[in-house]
Amino acid sequence: MLVNDKIRILHIIESLGSGGAERVLLTNLTYLDKDRFYNVVAYLYNDEFFLSDLKEIGVKTYSLNLKNIYQPFAAINRIIKIIKSEKIDIVHTNLFGADIYGRIAAKLTGVSHVITTLHNLGYRRSFVFNKRKILDIITSKLSGCNFIAVSNAVKKSTEQQLGIRDIKIIYNSIDIDKFVPLGEKERAGIRSILDIKKDTYLLTDVGRLDFDKGHELLLKALALEKSKSNDFVLLLIGDGPAEQNLKDLCIKLGIQEKVKFLGRRKDIRDIVGCSDLFILPTINEGFGIVILEAMALKIPCVASNIDGIKEIIDNDVNGILAQPTPVALSEAISSVVKDKNKKTEITDNAYIKVTSKFNIRGNIKKLEDIYIGLLYK
Repeated sequence: MLVNDKIRILHIIESLGSGGAERVLLTNLTYLDKDRFYNVVAYLYNDEFFLSDLKEIGVKTYSLNLKNIYQPFAAINRIIKIIKSEKIDIVHTNLFGADIYGRIAAKLTGVSHVITTLHNLGYRRSFVFNKRKILDIITSKLSGCNFIAVSNAVKKSTEQQLGIRDIKIIYNSIDIDKFVPLGEKERAGIRSILDIKKDTYLLTDVGRLDFDKGHELLLKALALEKSKSNDFVLLLIGDGPAEQNLKDLCIKLGIQEKVKFLGRRKDIRDIVGCSDLFILPTINEGFGIVILEAMALKIPCVASNIDGIKEIIDNDVNGILAQPTPVALSEAISSVVKDKNKKTEITDNAYIKVTSKFNIRGNIKKLEDIYIGLLYK
């Protein structure tokens, strides 16, 4: 029901951690028209990296306080209470646990307008993922769910694996104004804080330190770069289950002095902006919003030549695509290091693309139109 003529939306997500889906949600909620939409966020687990940011923009939040995904009754009952107390018109879910529990709660409370944003590429072949796939199919049909994909690659993957059609695409977007390229003085100041010399070739990678994100490949590529006597430092921003393995690998490869693990950070603009090259060596990626941020900062990007990323980077035009292997990544890095003219051309083209196609100020209306269309169709 409409209250005060505003469409009331409950956004459900697994956590408020530092991942891409969480960052997209924060950006969307910052720019949705507050005169037309009332937004509430519920999150399953108490990872609250972005909680203060949501409070800063006036978004009401609820923690479901789950210990793990295997608490269906607690999750569904708590979501039902939120839907009733907040008089919700639309339930919009993000990521698997939130998708399943949000759809069921919407069905049980009579909320007929349900949206799921698809952030990731399909399901791996395993017993656990097959069970998840079945739950996904059943609950999407039960709730009459509408789907938004963050890339064409994600859309195609979902169509093939879940048999779902009529998936709309809204590309992840960023606030261009928050990623203004740094001047030389600002770059130097941030490097000084990070204890990075002015002439050191600085590489950055942002993302969860997980086993399918390709960090092991990147470290092996950098070992090859070290053998060429190239002076560099890599900053890894993020944390995750692979962190200790990666630290051990650095020691094994003899590059522990070349790699700094910075953990989760909110000053990504500063760190990426003072670097010379951004790298995303991932093996599995639905889109790669961190690439957009680097492009807006006019930092050249090297990324894996995989679906999703290829919708952002046009190889040798606005970035470099490389096969996710140590040798290919090393060659791609060397090609940017050696050719300064190529770097300028790539970053100029990248800036044009990100500002014209992936600017939140232009793309948020697509999401608003979906909300309005659902309620008044």
